[in-house]
Amino acid sequence: LAMQDGTIVAGEPGADSGQGALLVFTGAGSTWVSASLGASDGAASDGLGSSVALDGANVVGGAPSAGGGAGAAYVFSGSGQSWTQSQELTQGDDPAAAFGTSVGISGGAIVVGAPDAAQGAGGVYEFERVGGSWWESSVNVSTSGQEGDHLGAAVGIAGTNVLAGAPDAAD
Repeated sequence: LAMQDGTIVAGEPGADSGQGALLVFTGAGSTWVSASLGASDGAASDGLGSSVALDGANVVGGAPSAGGGAGAAYVFSGSGQSWTQSQELTQGDDPAAAFGTSVGISGGAIVVGAPDAAQGAGGVYEFERVGGSWWESSVNVSTSGQEGDHLGAAVGIAGTNVLAGAPDAAD
């Protein structure tokens, strides 16, 4: 669930045989409109909406089971009832990364968690907006490098600060 300035985004990962969807509600008071967003290449069990993030006219939704578990994140742009998919973000490193388990967006940056990357050590992928497209700018993996840390199980971003959770990292 994400909320900002009269817009609410809710994930519905079980919708449409598990393909998933993002529900966007925009309004104020008793006047609200809604839109349902789906991935252009969505397939059963992708789980779109497992994670959501919102910043202004941009919505990001994670689909960690897309591509057989490699995962994907989808960026939509718009307002009110008019939204279009502007880009699909993926990682090509790991076929079982669960990329999209967590997502965050702030201004010109998106972060995407992939807690199952690198045999479960996990990773956080950062994307920067250049012109009208998002480009991968860096990849961070578990600092301990331990399998099973699951870095990226949760992510957050505010300005240039990124926070990533690794729930199974040892002290």
